Amino acid sequence: MHQKLPIIFLCLFLGACAGPNPNIGERTTDVGWTSENYQQAFDTAIIYAEEGQPWAQPRLGIFYANGWGVEKDAKIAVDWYQKAASQTASGDWANGQIVGATG
Repeated sequence: MHQKLPIIFLCLFLGACAGPNPNIGERTTDVGWTSENYQQAFDTAIIYAEEGQPWAQPRLGIFYANGWGVEKDAKIAVDWYQKAASQTASGDWANGQIVGATG
């Protein structure tokens, strides 16, 4: 049951979104992830994470932390989490002006 919890939480998170994600890379990653095609999801996300896309970086951390589509490696997971945490953004979403956003 504990192995299924991250997937359940991800499904709930994605289900709370306001429709299909228009970002093709992010959508492809999420579809691969939720269908347990972790290799496809990882292969897509790493391209965007290495380009600096903030949506992809925490996902790579999760892939490395769980060994989904890649060998499990906590140090690399933390590195990706730190890269994601150092991102800054502007606009309504970043400033909590969109329903569900907290800043």
